[in-house]
Amino acid sequence: MTGDSKLRLAIGLLGYFLPPEQREPVLGDLVEEYEVRVQSSSSVSPAGWLFAQVCRSIPSFVWTAAMRGAWLSTVSVAIGAWAVAGLAEFVGTSAISRFLGPDARLVPILSTIVGLLTILAGGYLAVLLRAGAAKALAGVVLIAVIALMAMTGDNAPLWYQVTFLIVGPLAALTGGTLAGQKRAGESRNKCR
Repeated sequence: MTGDSKLRLAIGLLGYFLPPEQREPVLGDLVEEYEVRVQSSSSVSPAGWLFAQVCRSIPSFVWTAAMRGAWLSTVSVAIGAWAVAGLAEFVGTSAISRFLGPDARLVPILSTIVGLLTILAGGYLAVLLRAGAAKALAGVVLIAVIALMAMTGDNAPLWYQVTFLIVGPLAALTGGTLAGQKRAGESRNKCR
């Protein structure tokens, strides 16, 4: 992934969580600081710094958005969707392990696919129950992945951890976007 594509991904991800009135100034500051870090010879990679900023910022933006709205029901729906997705992932990965055998080389790859699909489905379900709950679910997923990474250490391969750290919240948001499009289509059809 090139520096420009990493920057676009980070801006897109963070911009999704920012309130509209804060997008331009916050993202502008982020881009400026990133460009300064690219120019300097810092010991921390600019891309690592960029994604650390995004990962640190998203939970606070989700919390702020939740506090502005009906946060308790939004967060409750998000946690419920996360629990349902986790249960579905457990059942799916258990079935894969039982069918292929726990030592099969495909198990980690198929488990990753099942995990991401269940998070996507959780985002879809969350938005069907409560508009905006996919953002809260993405925050829950991010926090859960970081906590699991801290607790399990090197037990899971790095590619597996990074995939869930980055793609997990995006899967929740994608599921929510799909459900939002479905809701919008249904409301347009009702108006006709």
